[in-house]
Amino acid sequence: SLDQLSARIRSVLRRRVEPAAQSNVIQVGEVEVDLDRRVVRKRGEIVMLTRTEWMLLREMAMHQGRAITNESLLVNLWGSEFRSELEYLRVWIWRLRRKLEAEPSNPVLIRTVKGVGYMLASDRNGNSGNEQ
Repeated sequence: SLDQLSARIRSVLRRRVEPAAQSNVIQVGEVEVDLDRRVVRKRGEIVMLTRTEWMLLREMAMHQGRAITNESLLVNLWGSEFRSELEYLRVWIWRLRRKLEAEPSNPVLIRTVKGVGYMLASDRNGNSGNEQ
């Protein structure tokens, strides 16, 4: 019937519109992280990340502007048996910086907080508010 067809069309449209309205997108400098869709863009172009790179970026994005301890990142991403594997974390941060930073050797987006861990910058320009 036309009433049933109309109701189904409204239902489909509602489902397609609502997720976009509730999208959880974080913008830092030239990088956009869509946490809901698991999409990362740099200057509008999609950046392909491995599963581990995505998990690491997501963890930092969810705590944007705040330092996350090395131990917390290691335990949350790889488990408690990795809590002291700092070199392991450094390699993955390096790989992520290569894909996202304009100058990976002079990172602006993914900051090292000496003696603590890492943090994702908190504003559109890649600044954290407390330069390091």
